[in-house]
Amino acid sequence: VVAANQAGNADYAAAAQVTQSVVVNKATLTITASNASRAYGVPNPAFAYLPTGFVNGDTSSVLSGAPSLTTTATTTSAPGTYPITAAAGTLTAANYSFTFAAGTLTVTTASQTISCTAPTSPVTYGVAPIALSCTASSTLPVSFSVLSGPATVSGSTLTITGAGTVVVAANQAG
Repeated sequence: VVAANQAGNADYAAAAQVTQSVVVNKATLTITASNASRAYGVPNPAFAYLPTGFVNGDTSSVLSGAPSLTTTATTTSAPGTYPITAAAGTLTAANYSFTFAAGTLTVTTASQTISCTAPTSPVTYGVAPIALSCTASSTLPVSFSVLSGPATVSGSTLTITGAGTVVVAANQAG
């Protein structure tokens, strides 16, 4: 409420006070969930947000509390993109109201490793077929192939077909 006063002078009497009301609405801040990423099988990271739209030199110091930042992605969600939804949570500010914008969580494929038990070496030509033993950290099945040398492989069984050096590859395509 603003009051207008005029005290008068030698020629004029004081004027009656006049008041005017000015309604001041809150300014609007946009709260945007920041994009994030993680690998398949890993828990979701802590999500962050970016407030924009401050006026009169205000900064994030005028905010208290925090927005709620959630996603539908779980540890076992397939690789792909998922929305990060922003909502009010406990976020407040005396002079601001809020609008919310979603971010994106990108779930990437997980890395994996293959561990093998090395077969006995050297062996003699005519040896019985050799069982190859490898496992992938993903627990997905491992396949074998002969890269070079006198041997064949069927499943996880290596059959030596001649003398020489045999190189076997263990692969897991994902």
